[in-house]
Amino acid sequence: MKDIPGYTLMGLFGAGMLLFGYSMEIAERALKRGEDSYEKYNIGNSLWVTLITIATVGYGDFYPITDLGRMSMAVCVFWGVSNTSLFTAM
Repeated sequence: MKDIPGYTLMGLFGAGMLLFGYSMEIAERALKRGEDSYEKYNIGNSLWVTLITIATVGYGDFYPITDLGRMSMAVCVFWGVSNTSLFTAM
């Protein structure tokens, strides 16, 4: 991290997007299978929620409904805050 901090932070950001986006997809996809909005739901929504959560913006247009999804996004908030604090300390 000392030699190439920018690449390290972008790697951490990308890893967080993939990890939490996929966990959001797993948590929320089963709930959407029985509803009419299943056709409108895609991986893009999961990645969007993850991006907004990591960036600590929180628009509220999409949000997790299941307890597992909420728990995943709560951990994602801590990931985003620590990633942002590393970025500003850099």
